[in-house]
Amino acid sequence: MRKLLFILFYFSIIFSSCKEEAYPFQSVLFLEKYLGDWEFSKYTFTSNPYMSSTDTTVWTAKITYGTLTSTLLIPFGPTYTEELKVNVMGQISGFPSHYNYWADGYFTGNANIYIETTSGSPFSQTNTILNGQKIE
Repeated sequence: MRKLLFILFYFSIIFSSCKEEAYPFQSVLFLEKYLGDWEFSKYTFTSNPYMSSTDTTVWTAKITYGTLTSTLLIPFGPTYTEELKVNVMGQISGFPSHYNYWADGYFTGNANIYIETTSGSPFSQTNTILNGQKIE
């Protein structure tokens, strides 16, 4: 019985150490293709009972690694970035709570990004569409 427990313990250590070593390597592989200079355009539409407004902003900026595992720092304006999670399929998640109604985003291929957010209150709503194209 003691021998069986020893063997099970030994194999559990081997398998758990294999998982930890493989993960960081994979995260670097799939995030690396998104790093670099990008040209962004952001369209914002705000509405409330008294008025509506639209705004379009265009700028260039870098997408860089975030501080957490599987995250990138993605510019949401010329001077503002969000740290968001990106999975292997290019789906973006982990949006902050100030996008309180809805947020979705994804990379298409290696050179395009699309993010759409909706935030507001019962009497005012702001929709934002962010498009980006990697500068080669």
